[in-house]
Amino acid sequence: MTLGERIKTLRQEQGLSQEVLAERLGVSRQAVSKWEKDLSRPDTENLLALASVFGVSIDELAGNKAESAGEHTHRRPTLGRVVFTAVLTLAVVLGVIAALHFFGRTPHRRREPSQLSGKRTERTRRGRSMLRFMYSATIKI
Repeated sequence: MTLGERIKTLRQEQGLSQEVLAERLGVSRQAVSKWEKDLSRPDTENLLALASVFGVSIDELAGNKAESAGEHTHRRPTLGRVVFTAVLTLAVVLGVIAALHFFGRTPHRRREPSQLSGKRTERTRRGRSMLRFMYSATIKI
């Protein structure tokens, strides 16, 4: 059913003539006649007014089925959406690879004692005291 046929059907269901509908919308009777014959289309402002006069949503006026809250329509993905998804997936994969390379494979540089700022870390202190203990234990035996 075309938009014009829906306008005509809804107008007749409401019991309105083309003249009365035209007066309510602030347009000429000829404009309503052209809409109903699909010779022209109402602009956005007039579509809103038509939906209000007929008590329907713009989707219903345009011929789209009103979906219930739980229903979803399954649409075929457009080329733009497919390309966007492919590019996004590629970017994520490259990001993961770069992160693994940067954090996982990069060897940690060991600092030479000359590069330390004079303070020994707790790990170094524990290691040296363990060496001293082991050395002293071997001498006592």
